[in-house]
Amino acid sequence: MTGKFFVAGSFATIYVFTAELYPTSVRNLAVGSGSFFGRVAGVVAPYIVQLVRLAICTVVVVVVVVVVVVVVVVVVVVAAVAAAAAAVVVVVVVVVVVVVVVVVVVVVVVVVAVVVVVVVIVAVVVVVVVVVVVAVVVVVVVVVVAVVVVIVVVGVVVVVAVVVVVVVVVVVVVVVVVVVVVVVAVVVVVTAAAVVLSTTATSCNITWY
Repeated sequence: MTGKFFVAGSFATIYVFTAELYPTSVRNLAVGSGSFFGRVAGVVAPYIVQLVRLAICTVVVVVVVVVVVVVVVVVVVVAAVAAAAAAVVVVVVVVVVVVVVVVVVVVVVVVVAVVVVVVVIVAVVVVVVVVVVVAVVVVVVVVVVAVVVVIVVVGVVVVVAVVVVVVVVVVVVVVVVVVVVVVVAVVVVVTAAAVVLSTTATSCNITWY
């Protein structure tokens, strides 16, 4: 009550004190102008406060949106880099496997060719002595060599197929994991942004006086 008493007294005294500050010729105009601008300021002040609050809330919303966009872009870029790295690894593995398979097949074919040539030379040398036996041995050796070649080729094809299947499965798993991580990160970021925006909107509830 004491504070209100002094505020009311000072407000009443202002008119008398202010009137004595101006010359008599402009006293009425000066006091009236001061009273007018004081009343205008009293009317505008609450709106200025609300506009400041609105500006702060707008800045918060803009910052949240920018952060969300940056986080989503970073997550997408990281996922793309991870997928590219996985693809590069898969390509390198496939190339290495194919090179190894080609080398193995070439070595096997060369060895088989050498064996066949040696057997034929031996058979030609011995043909004078035992023609029938050598012919049978040659046939048996050729059949065995052919069976070995077939087994090696089939084994190599099976190994290549298994490696390709494993690589494809690994690629699919990596892609699925990357997609899941991206989706989860985006959902978390969007949810956090929605919570922040909701809280900001609630705290920035504007009440015009």
